[in-house]
Amino acid sequence: MRSRCRGLALLIVIGVLGVLALLAVAFVTMARLERRASESRTASTRALFLARSGLEDAQARLGCGQDPTRVESRYGGEDWDADGTLNGIEASDEVVAVGRLNVLDCPVPQAMRPSFHAKDGFGAPVLNQVDGRRRGITGSNAAGSYSLKVVPQGGIHLNDGDPSLPRTAGYNAVLWRMLGNLAEAVDRQDGVVGDGPVARIDGENLVDRRPARGWQGWDQVREVALGGSRAKLEALRPCLTLQAWVDKRVIRPNATPHAGGTAADLGR
Repeated sequence: MRSRCRGLALLIVIGVLGVLALLAVAFVTMARLERRASESRTASTRALFLARSGLEDAQARLGCGQDPTRVESRYGGEDWDADGTLNGIEASDEVVAVGRLNVLDCPVPQAMRPSFHAKDGFGAPVLNQVDGRRRGITGSNAAGSYSLKVVPQGGIHLNDGDPSLPRTAGYNAVLWRMLGNLAEAVDRQDGVVGDGPVARIDGENLVDRRPARGWQGWDQVREVALGGSRAKLEALRPCLTLQAWVDKRVIRPNATPHAGGTAADLGR
């Protein structure tokens, strides 16, 4: 009888120890997951603050009149001194394509000289290691370093205003008039009206036929607003963009008719 009790007690102890072992493993696993989640949140927050720092830096520089298109400031890709050759810190192992410069297509993280590049007290570029390679930076803080590439907006933003509202609502009316004027100007480039690939109505259709969610691609613009004409799209596209940074807090042009005018004047 005693041996049976001892055997039963042993099984119970083994079972309890097994449950405790499983709980311990579960607690350790949960702790690791929580730690990874915490590290991920920390990294995400650091990245967000770093990105905001870069944006604030760029806005401050532009607000002070610094011009990113100037030779000494503009995005230089891999060519730090803009001489068109690989030399100095532009060693072959520091560029995107080994042995040759690829300035125009060089991504910012791989750029030797970004817009608003930082320099040390001797005028030399301030560099940081990115994926094992030296790269120019614009600034840094406790979260890390950042590189800025500032480029002019590509043209009139077709999705500006509020695509979900009628053409006559707020800034939509201003955009409608601008695009109409643009198409008319393109038509007049050769000094003759009416013989070009586009007419004023084509520019106005870019707002009149704009989907509620905005234009999603150039093929959609061509098919919906320009009757499928590739010639019309190619004539207008250099002056247009589908993506742009828009600050809704800034003052916009007023769509109200000028003194002595009528609502119909908005269209012309």
